[in-house]
Amino acid sequence: MAIFHEHMRQRVPSDPHWTSNCTAYCAAMLIHDSVLGGLLGVTGRAVRAASNERIPDPASPGLNIVQVQYVARNTFNVPLDDNTGQSWAQLVAAAQSDHRILLQLDYKTMGEWRAQKGGDFGHAVVVVNFTHNGTRVNASDPLALKMRSYPAEVIHDAARVFARDTKLSTGLRWCNTRAVPRYVK
Repeated sequence: MAIFHEHMRQRVPSDPHWTSNCTAYCAAMLIHDSVLGGLLGVTGRAVRAASNERIPDPASPGLNIVQVQYVARNTFNVPLDDNTGQSWAQLVAAAQSDHRILLQLDYKTMGEWRAQKGGDFGHAVVVVNFTHNGTRVNASDPLALKMRSYPAEVIHDAARVFARDTKLSTGLRWCNTRAVPRYVK
């Protein structure tokens, strides 16, 4: 059985806010995967445009989980579960049950695993699944050319740093889709 996932890049020249739209593009990937690609026009730009922050706030330019959850439900009729404050173990369990996960993290902490050199900012990735007995995670970084495999501890550490830096007392900042059905290739 195969896993359905389509990577999206946020470096879209026609998107004037692409530099601040990582969470929007990750939300678009979750929406797209949740309906197995059955909706047209699901992009990070569309998610941003449907949000209550159409123009990025200079003090906090990225969208938060509550904002993308609202857009997913009210614009695309796709529910996302906000799991902010839940643990890494709960995130792993959700991924192992075929849920797509939007995980917010600290980009600098990813070090050599970043898709671009440099970068000290909050960021988001889509966690697709875990492999190698949970030591590797397949994730889509919207700054990268495609989904890739990361050491799980790199993603976990970056998520912990972001949660700490954004004053979350326990757990991580993440949300997920329903279980995305697998299919026969």
